[in-house]
Amino acid sequence: MPQMNYNLDRVAALAGQVVSQDCVVGRYQAEESIPPGRIAELNPATGKLRGFRGNGKRVGITMYRDAKAVTDSGDGSWQIDDYVPVLREGIIYAEFQGTAANIADLTDCNVYANDTTATNRGKLTDAGPTDAADAEVYEVAGLKYAGTPVASTTTEGDSQTLVLIEVDMTARRDRLAPVGIAQAANDFAVPATARDGQMFELLATAAASTVTLPASLPDGTVLNLFADGTKNAHTLTFRDGTGPTAISAATTASKRVAAVAMKQAGKWAVTLTVGP
Repeated sequence: MPQMNYNLDRVAALAGQVVSQDCVVGRYQAEESIPPGRIAELNPATGKLRGFRGNGKRVGITMYRDAKAVTDSGDGSWQIDDYVPVLREGIIYAEFQGTAANIADLTDCNVYANDTTATNRGKLTDAGPTDAADAEVYEVAGLKYAGTPVASTTTEGDSQTLVLIEVDMTARRDRLAPVGIAQAANDFAVPATARDGQMFELLATAAASTVTLPASLPDGTVLNLFADGTKNAHTLTFRDGTGPTAISAATTASKRVAAVAMKQAGKWAVTLTVGP
């Protein structure tokens, strides 16, 4: 029997719809329900995929699969233990929450983390970075806007705002430029919003100082820190915020310093390199 019905009002796009022919896709087992078209990360404690919180290894944007059975309140989310296809490199439509007019082509993306409420978790936004409770927003390199956000309505009548995204996370381009930390009360406090792999610059010292690593970050987190030898005209001592306990000797003042801090079993360790 020939087709008798034709859809003359097709959707403009779908969250998680890939539009590039050449792409790199990873597949990760989900530990929670995750909608398509959202930025996702690997939980450092389990290695499984979860919605974006900002402190796991981000891997890309979850993809849409047309033949997938809908089992989660009708929204087609990937379910616990599903192996989820995630776009690591290519162009894809992702969900957007914010003011579309603020988006410029080929600029880096910001992402909602929303540690407590999952509603906007993993959506792109024009909102600036913040660590406000349950409204956390992070900058994300390796993701660039490739178009203006557009409204899209599915055949079920659900409305979304989507934006075309250029993804390149296959070469760990997800790390940001160094974040500067200012000294306060002779201490450089690394923010509790720090992410695995992030780099921090220790800014000008006013006296001998400590560098405090946050107690709240999960095991498996690795942070990179440096001081340029000019701004740090005083000694630096690294300490574990869970103690607080000194975990390094004091560095020599006015020397270039590089440090790699790793957290395991609830405690920080640090490796220091001090310039001659």
